[in-house]
Amino acid sequence: MTLTHLTPADYVTTQWSGGATTQLAIAPKGAVYADRDFLWRLSSATVELDESDFTPLPAYDRVISTLRGDMVLAHNGGERLTLHPYEIHDFSGADDTHSWGRCTDFNLMLRRGQCRGCVTAHFPHGTETLALHAGETALLFCGEGSVTLRAGTETLTLAAHESALIEDAPAQLAVAGAHPRSARRAGKPRKSPQIRPHHRLERQGLDRRDARLCSHGGRIPHGAVHLAAPLPLQRALSGERRAHPRCGA
Repeated sequence: MTLTHLTPADYVTTQWSGGATTQLAIAPKGAVYADRDFLWRLSSATVELDESDFTPLPAYDRVISTLRGDMVLAHNGGERLTLHPYEIHDFSGADDTHSWGRCTDFNLMLRRGQCRGCVTAHFPHGTETLALHAGETALLFCGEGSVTLRAGTETLTLAAHESALIEDAPAQLAVAGAHPRSARRAGKPRKSPQIRPHHRLERQGLDRRDARLCSHGGRIPHGAVHLAAPLPLQRALSGERRAHPRCGA
């Protein structure tokens, strides 16, 4: 296992017409987003416009969530879908996608036919165990508060907006959360985040109930974590690696 601690100083931030995009990680290393030849990319963008259009990415599938603020989406002129913080939605980069609302998003892009993956939201209360796909890659991003990760003899604490890139991942990871407001809010329940599937998930045979199994909800976060787990397709299709353990991708 290789565990890399990423801080905002390690990220790459660029400006776009409606705000700023911060690239948290990209594969392969050294790939350039503008060249559109990357395998997967994980980023977080601030949206400072009331309305905006998504950049067409016909070769990629996308998974999106928000860290702050609500986002309303419509694909190809269809019905509108509202995403609240830590709710997750997947769609095709080929869709004509329009959005409303100012927010900070969390965005995974996956090259279609070459890799698969998913995003899950976790709100650890005390110490919990996260199941990972052994031998693959995962990235944990701390959205608020702080979290401490333990895998074998290695321990790493993430502050808000820091990440852990895990390569050759173990089968499971212990996560302990700490939130600065936990003392006065611990008694209040938090609504579980939901997966908001679009047509790609439905074509894979997942309905809304199945897709919700990809996210974990609990009490008010003692550190809110997003887990992104891209999985190379050639490994996903071999033997028991046919389905991603968290979301079936």
